[in-house]
Amino acid sequence: MKKLFLALIFVLLFIGCGTSADDGNTGDSGNTAGDSDIVDTGDSADSADSADSADSADSANTSDSANTGDRSGMITKMRKGEFPEGSSVTFESVVVAVVFNEDKTTHEPTNIKGLFVSELIDAALPYTGMFVFFKSGADLDSFAEGDHIETSGLFKVYYGQDQVEVTDVSTVSKLGTATIPTPAVIADPSKIATPFVKEGSEWEPGTVHGDLTNEYMNVFVVVEDVTVLNNDLGHGNWEVTGQLAIDKTIHYYEGDRNIGDNFDSIQGILLYGYDAFRLAPRKAADLTPGDGGDTADTGDTGDTADTADTADTGDSKGTIQDIYADKYADKAAFSNDKLMVISPAHKHSGSPTLWSFFVGTGVKEHESGILVYKFIEKSTFDYNVGDWVSFSGAVGKYSSTTPSHYQLQNAAKEVGDNEITKLADTPGTNYAPYEVTTADLMSAATSAQYRGVFVTISSVTVAADADEYGTFSVNDGLNISEYFLAKGANSGVKAADTYATISGIFDIHYDEPTIHPIDVSDMVK
Repeated sequence: MKKLFLALIFVLLFIGCGTSADDGNTGDSGNTAGDSDIVDTGDSADSADSADSADSADSANTSDSANTGDRSGMITKMRKGEFPEGSSVTFESVVVAVVFNEDKTTHEPTNIKGLFVSELIDAALPYTGMFVFFKSGADLDSFAEGDHIETSGLFKVYYGQDQVEVTDVSTVSKLGTATIPTPAVIADPSKIATPFVKEGSEWEPGTVHGDLTNEYMNVFVVVEDVTVLNNDLGHGNWEVTGQLAIDKTIHYYEGDRNIGDNFDSIQGILLYGYDAFRLAPRKAADLTPGDGGDTADTGDTGDTADTADTADTGDSKGTIQDIYADKYADKAAFSNDKLMVISPAHKHSGSPTLWSFFVGTGVKEHESGILVYKFIEKSTFDYNVGDWVSFSGAVGKYSSTTPSHYQLQNAAKEVGDNEITKLADTPGTNYAPYEVTTADLMSAATSAQYRGVFVTISSVTVAADADEYGTFSVNDGLNISEYFLAKGANSGVKAADTYATISGIFDIHYDEPTIHPIDVSDMVK
């Protein structure tokens, strides 16, 4: 009996030792690449104690990224939602931009507020940028562009911006230096923009963001060949092609930014705050002004129009945006070296035969198109959509409403020449329309920006039968015209008819907000 008792003790001790060895291996496995898969997939089928596995998974959420040697792609995983908000994370990155807190009186930097960082890659890609926020600030000389750092903190979403919050600066370590990735080239600035709208005397962020804003949030990007559309959005911000706001959070640009000025490129961080995405240059070198060219000259001559002396001086070159900004008096001379025909022509009745049509910049940007009214006197209209033309004539302002209707028209003899010339440039194509609501187009606060611009509305219900001119009203009283369609094209439209979408050029037509479809296919049932 005694021997049996001793044997039983021996077996129990042996089993106990075996269990202890397994537990030790579990601890060691936290240092292996295999264990990081447990965090990513939650797959712990290999573990006998599922309850213990759950506990170790919780621990992994707070420490696994610190223990594993493979931290590549951590920023992308956070940005794509693979880590819930509040997760403890540790990752390596390169500092792309430093953001400072400033003295409110002197505007001198007092400490580092945070860092915009990137994955350790050659070229910036979607979802590869993050903002590291120092809750208590960091010393001015703590970090610089190009630092290779390891950061431990909490992943958070602060009023829509993804960031990693650092409570103790000591949890951010400098590992050396690394190459900052080349910025991602954004071909269409409107894709990363939040257009601003004027509300009273102030410019406020609109509610529509570009298609690529989320994936390029916090990422180092560049836009090329852009023109200043608005040189004062307020708070030191301004706007370029595509209604992309240029922000002063990281660097305040002190160079010229007159309306019409051209920049070969502007690069910086696409940041989000106060309900808007903005491009924030890091330093003066991030902005490359154009060489002067016609576009820059346009901006200068546009200023002349402010004095309403354009007709007297003959210095009339300007932009469509200048017209909408009231920089030209009614009947003042206006010219532009390159505009694109963006609509078919409307043939007016009577003799001689006169034609009206829209021209634009050829770029998706607000207030980028305008009606050329009864300018061509000829039996046929010899221009196609996409043709580029130069124009000399005058500005017309015909509306008692807000916003006003503007157009290009013939200039009086004492004002200037009237000429339109087809250029040899390769024809362009119209951009995809802005998706808006009828309420957007009926509100004086939001509709002005869409004048002369392609728009599309959805879930449309006809409010009244088409009239003798083919015009009918829809949701919120918005008008749909037959201006560019064959006569009678809308004659069968009846009240309560529905359309999935209606697209066309928006304008103030006879004092009424109106969409002009340019083809019957623009009205989809």
